[in-house]
Parts: sequence; C-alpha cells; structure tokens
Amino acid sequence: MLFIDSGVRFAPPEHWMEFPNAGLLLAQKFGVIVHLLTAKGCETFFPLTYGPYILPQPHQVITIVFVNGNHFIHVKLDGEYPMPFPNHVWMHNRSEDASHWYEFYEHRIQSFIHIMNPNPDYNVHDIG
Repeated sequence: MLFIDSGVRFAPPEHWMEFPNAGLLLAQKFGVIVHLLTAKGCETFFPLTYGPYILPQPHQVITIVFVNGNHFIHVKLDGEYPMPFPNHVWMHNRSEDASHWYEFYEHRIQSFIHIMNPNPDYNVHDIG
C-alpha cells in the first residue's frame, strides 16, 4: 500500500521566502503583481523584464500582509484600490518594457501616495 502524506507542515528556514526578494521572484516567474503590506511600509512588485501589455487583463495580483511580526497571510483586494509604490529594486533594475507597469497603474499608485501623505507641504518638526 502506498501512503502519500499531503499534510501541511512548517517549512524549514532554508525554504522560507524572504521579502523583498520573494516579491521580485514571484512577479517575474508567474507574471503577477505582488503587494506586500506591513506596518513598516508597503510596496508593489512587478515583473522586471516585460510589460503589462503582454499579459491577459485583468492582471493577476497576490497581496500578502505581514502580521504579528512573524506571519504572512494572503488577502484579496477588489476594485480600483490604491496601489503601494513600486519596490525600489524594481524601480532601478526594470527593463524598458517593464517600465510601462508604472504608467499602467500610475493613477492607483498616486492615490496610495496621497492617502499615506495627505499634506505633502506640511512638515512636522521635533521640538523636544
């Protein structure tokens, strides 16, 4: 008799996905948009070498939220939600074709920036 164990287990550390590298790898390998949402900051990962026009629309999105300082959960965002700013590694290393991702979603990225910084001209000074 053949026994196949398909139970869920904890992955050993050598198989853990670490961000931001995992976001870039997932976006590139699977042709998806990846959002990482954390209390320390949020970012979006797009494929590095190809643009949005070669993939079917609507584009597939994976949103991952870091919770409790030690766990990731998958959430589904619907509609025209504000989109976090692209990851800085993506911004500096994207191909010319991939740069069109930013243009394609610029209105949603700008909405996110506005929500996170509603008063860009207002400076807070620490007087203590």
